Amino acid sequence: MVRRLGELQRAQEAPVAVEQGFDVVVGRARLRGSMDRIDRQGDGLVVTDYKTGASVPSIPDAQVDPQLAAYQVAVAAGGTAAVDTAAGEHPAGAAPGDAGPDPLRARGARLVYLARGSRGATVREQPPVESWGDPGWAAAMVDQAAQIMASAQFWATPNKGCETCGVRRSCPAREEGRRLVPPRAPGRDRDLGRAPVSDYATPQARRERAWPERATDDSTGAGAREDQA
Repeated sequence: MVRRLGELQRAQEAPVAVEQGFDVVVGRARLRGSMDRIDRQGDGLVVTDYKTGASVPSIPDAQVDPQLAAYQVAVAAGGTAAVDTAAGEHPAGAAPGDAGPDPLRARGARLVYLARGSRGATVREQPPVESWGDPGWAAAMVDQAAQIMASAQFWATPNKGCETCGVRRSCPAREEGRRLVPPRAPGRDRDLGRAPVSDYATPQARRERAWPERATDDSTGAGAREDQA
């Protein structure tokens, strides 16, 4: 993986930033994190996230990947103001977080899997969020996630994160947790029935929000090719 990362970086121009932290407010959410790599592309920025796992999402699923979408939301919200300043997009003396009249746009994002691909790293691209049928879908997703996290009640939904979840031993969706919390069917408890449910929980649900007019098209115009860096 180290060799592939080195080869990949030698084949690219120097990034404008690496391990770039961000901290922005989006609706009710405070979005904080770090971007592995940021490159300049025209009048915008492209965010790269490196992965060492072997599970690679399909091309259509990557196009609506929630992590990449959140990065793009952070860029649009001014989370890369320091990068914009370094690129000469802001007047001298601009306050931190001041996007200025023409901030750099989010021009897409990509996942780079270093452990897969016979000819090099496997790449999954996400187009600019603003190019989707509903440009606000990603920001709405982040805002709704904050609303759900602020709730006092949650639905136990099995997913890939269950194995590393800190409360799995008291979760009714897990065998070990059912001894403490018996599972309940939705609607059997009036209060539990009011627990919020995400509108963006699956790739298909996110596609329907991103492209309302293409809700039945899983591919959203994407091909099925394997991208190799």
